[in-house]
Amino acid sequence: MKRKQFLQSLLGASAFMAMPFESYSNDDEALLQMIKDSSKPTKGNLFGFKADPIKKVNVGIIGLGNRGTVLLEMFKWLVEHNDAEIVALCDLEEKKVNKAVDNLSKWQKSKPKTYSGNKEVWKTLAQQDNIDLLLIVTPWEMHTPMALYGMNHGKHVAVEVPIAYTLTDCWNLVETAERTQKHCIMIENCC
Repeated sequence: MKRKQFLQSLLGASAFMAMPFESYSNDDEALLQMIKDSSKPTKGNLFGFKADPIKKVNVGIIGLGNRGTVLLEMFKWLVEHNDAEIVALCDLEEKKVNKAVDNLSKWQKSKPKTYSGNKEVWKTLAQQDNIDLLLIVTPWEMHTPMALYGMNHGKHVAVEVPIAYTLTDCWNLVETAERTQKHCIMIENCC
């Protein structure tokens, strides 16, 4: 199966399963048209894509609520083994950033840059030159815009679920990852 056929079947199955029960009918033509309408031509793909290896991954984290704090703790082993360094932290609330810095100081010698205080400050973090991976752990509606912004600023991105709400957002993420040649990963609690 070619990529285009696979994506069409996946999108079609997703659209079919998302339909309310009352909307199912014997009209196979309408269903086929809905599946066709959800497809989009692509200009390439990332199958087999490998980014250049990064000996020590510099990480920026946006969102330090419950899940962001847990993920920060999960970096402890990588930081202690010199495979990663948390170089930037961001949250709307300064107290959450300060608490994260205090926790991080227990296992990382260097102090990260910190950002807080307004709804747009995360963009400054995403523009920081020394970040390889942007970890996005914010309210759901910000996931897609932050991931797109991060990739457009040269970062690989890892985003908590859900990564997007609409097919348009999904296509924007795919097209941006292909164009920028940056990994875009949706992380999930059980992975």
